[in-house]
Amino acid sequence: MSSIREAARKWVSGAQDCYVKDIAAMSHDLLDKGNNGRAPYDYTHEVAVVNRRVASRLRREEPGEWPFEGWAVAPSHLRTPDAISADLKSSLEEIL
Repeated sequence: MSSIREAARKWVSGAQDCYVKDIAAMSHDLLDKGNNGRAPYDYTHEVAVVNRRVASRLRREEPGEWPFEGWAVAPSHLRTPDAISADLKSSLEEIL
């Protein structure tokens, strides 16, 4: 039987792989505009921010104030599939 830590690592790694594959399967236009609602670039950026806040808590650090007013919007330098995937992976590595 694996430890809780090992199981969590496996789950987070699996989630990362699935999410990054989903991003890779979408065009820039779909990632930038979305289908009906928020753009995937924006909510993926928000997921990365939340991941980093979780990682801070796991390190017993205070993550600070919530950085967004209203909807989270990905900055321009993260609005490519490669950049947003790297940001997401980096945030999940902090958790791992």
